[in-house]
Amino acid sequence: MPHLYIIAGPHGAGKTKATTTVLPNVFHCDVCLDVDDMPLGVSPFYPGYFELPGAKSRMNVADLMAKREDFAIKTTLADGHQARLVGIARKREYGVTMVYYWLPSPEMSKKRVKKNIPEDKIVDTYYKSIRNLVRHILPLCDNWMIINNGGDAPVGIAVGKRDEEKTILQPEDWQKIQEQAR
Repeated sequence: MPHLYIIAGPHGAGKTKATTTVLPNVFHCDVCLDVDDMPLGVSPFYPGYFELPGAKSRMNVADLMAKREDFAIKTTLADGHQARLVGIARKREYGVTMVYYWLPSPEMSKKRVKKNIPEDKIVDTYYKSIRNLVRHILPLCDNWMIINNGGDAPVGIAVGKRDEEKTILQPEDWQKIQEQAR
């Protein structure tokens, strides 16, 4: 069975580092696409679809799925199209595993961002990311793990499997995530 790996979290949470460490060393996956620039709600039959921003990622996702190859996506989960992509992968009988890197606050996210991203967008993305994680993405994943990446070392918060009871490792952090998702 081919596999889709998701490396997710808000801006500044450590997704890029994870794509160079966790993906090759834990999941043995060397193909990772940043899908956050894929336009929302645009049909592939729309004239000019592959000239829009994110076209290279879309073409690669389609090619990889057609070849039934393992691949990963890096995303903030701030847009709804990631849930659709996961749904398509599941329909094509892909296994889906996600590692979500959480930060305790949007302020921490702002401090860690090294790119030129407006602060209001960082805050907005932070909350959208957590809402989409809890409401849409977790139920679609075969396996998932949420990690608090806000300290000196990563700490597991929760792990789960689809249709099974989740294991909460850090109840206070888990509760905060549930509150932030509202």
